[in-house]
Amino acid sequence: MSIFRVLDSILPALLATLLLTILPVSHSSAAEIAPGLRTALQHTSAEQRVDIILILDAAQEVPDFVRQRSVKTRASLARDLRARARGNEAPLVAFLQRRGITDLQSLWLIDGLAFRATPAQIAELQTLVEVRALHLDEFAEPPPVEPSFAHNSPGWNIARVGAPQLWEQGFTGAGQVVAIIDTGVDLSHPLLGSRWRGGANSWFDPFDGTVEPSDFVEGQGLAHGTAVAGVVAAGDGLGVAPGAQWIAARIFHPERQTRTSHIIAALQWALDPDGDPTTDDAPQAVNNSWGLTTQDSCNTVYRPAVQALKAAGIAVVFAAGNAGPDEATSESPANYSESYAVGATDSLNRIAPFSARGPSACDGGIYPDVTAPGVSIVTTDIGGEFVSASGTSFAAPHVAGVMLLLMEAFADATVAEIEEALRASAIDRGPAGPDNSFGHGLISASVAYEYLDFTPVPELLAPANSAVIAGSEVTLAWRQPPDSFGEPVANRVMVALDAEFSHPLEVVAAADALQPGLPGGGGGVLPAMVGLAMAGIACRRRLRLLPAVLVLGLLLSCSGGGGDGNSGDFLVESDNGLIFVVDEDVDPEIIEGEDPEQRTLTLTGLAGGATYYWKVTAENARGSLRESDVRSFALE
Repeated sequence: MSIFRVLDSILPALLATLLLTILPVSHSSAAEIAPGLRTALQHTSAEQRVDIILILDAAQEVPDFVRQRSVKTRASLARDLRARARGNEAPLVAFLQRRGITDLQSLWLIDGLAFRATPAQIAELQTLVEVRALHLDEFAEPPPVEPSFAHNSPGWNIARVGAPQLWEQGFTGAGQVVAIIDTGVDLSHPLLGSRWRGGANSWFDPFDGTVEPSDFVEGQGLAHGTAVAGVVAAGDGLGVAPGAQWIAARIFHPERQTRTSHIIAALQWALDPDGDPTTDDAPQAVNNSWGLTTQDSCNTVYRPAVQALKAAGIAVVFAAGNAGPDEATSESPANYSESYAVGATDSLNRIAPFSARGPSACDGGIYPDVTAPGVSIVTTDIGGEFVSASGTSFAAPHVAGVMLLLMEAFADATVAEIEEALRASAIDRGPAGPDNSFGHGLISASVAYEYLDFTPVPELLAPANSAVIAGSEVTLAWRQPPDSFGEPVANRVMVALDAEFSHPLEVVAAADALQPGLPGGGGGVLPAMVGLAMAGIACRRRLRLLPAVLVLGLLLSCSGGGGDGNSGDFLVESDNGLIFVVDEDVDPEIIEGEDPEQRTLTLTGLAGGATYYWKVTAENARGSLRESDVRSFALE
């Protein structure tokens, strides 16, 4: 046998061994072959190529990736996701090119690639590469629209979700942006055109590469994306958030079929619309009035994309689907735990017969999350016209719009807090408590606002009002319940010599101790000791230095004396978030309290014969303030 025949016989094995060193075999189980791809392979000949999506990074989900890199902004998340994909894809791309697979689409948002492969190549990929899953890059159809037999008056749905109450307070969604992932949006509509953000980063068309938004009338007689956009942001009382702006991505085409990879590309665009990860031009919310038509199944191909958008602080709203009234008709991606699924109700607050029912096929949880009006909704249509439409497609944008109102009202609120506020404040319908028809209930913007705004008023406990205290020490005690989410509320204690607090006392740093200024100005100062009683904190635990975010300040200042507090002082925070000014030579201590909501402040060295006034303000994490009543005490 010649050397060439020997090489010819062993060369394939040598190449496979080399590739195994470049692309390590997973030491766990083989990659998942999604059900849709498995079915397609059963009907595919050995020579045929199948459109697939390969997802890498099997051991790491997007939230873990974010935490490991301490990603702080949406822009940096987009940058790091791109870098992750480049690093992970490089050896795989080389491998595929050796197999003659060169037409590759990078889906960096999900750490994946879209391409065509034969059944044998798919089987090889399943074992060669560290792959999370292999999915069919399947076709998707535009969402169905239900017939609208009743013609309700325009705007009834907007009033039903409580949007006008927030408008009256000045919140219209100004400064917020929603992405409409749909058929497109008619830019020429007079109630929508002026609300488009504009520019090269506000429209995405993966089919034709057009530069301005447009829409088309699909087989069901309306321009679907235009109708959805109208519910979110149209003027003249038709949209929930008329002060918001919209951007849009086309995922359905009038003449060309849509694939999963088109939709993932649109979601990818939403995270970084201008393609420049150094800028943050992503929307605050993404509305998805579409879904896969297979009911009671969990297709996870979109899940990394939804996870990434949520990790970036973007609300991701989905229509629950129109497969009702049967139970167990949830659909993906709406039934992911990261998605916010919306069912539909009518003008009598009844669940729409077509609205999909739970439980979720992905985790068995309540489905949908909430409901909103979705029957006979008057909204915008192509050519400046209007249409009455029904479907969960038109329930979802009510929720997206309310989220924009709340985001404007509470700039510091997280998406998770807004989602929870909408669930907790929803008006219960059907059986008591959450159920798999109404979810947590019918949304209410005004009640959700109150939920987010709620900060319990501090209850002053001691000393009693107008109490006369013997000696020069007094302990102020108050009770501070948590906010709506059960989170601690920050307090600010103010003490003054007059009930108007025109000259409050301030704790300032001195050479050796905390010192409050004495009344009368100019004179000397007496030492003050601060003791803070908080439940759950070990007795005599040292405070830790955190000169960053001021969670709680104790303002005890006087118009004269006491110093300016600018020399030799720094901020100190306890583990429960209490901060005040101390001198670096002082070692304050936290003393454990019996009541988990009780807090105390002990002051010594106060002036005998003086009357002091005190009060406590409370502020939750979203900046909502409440203030206690005013009490006084006098020293003998």
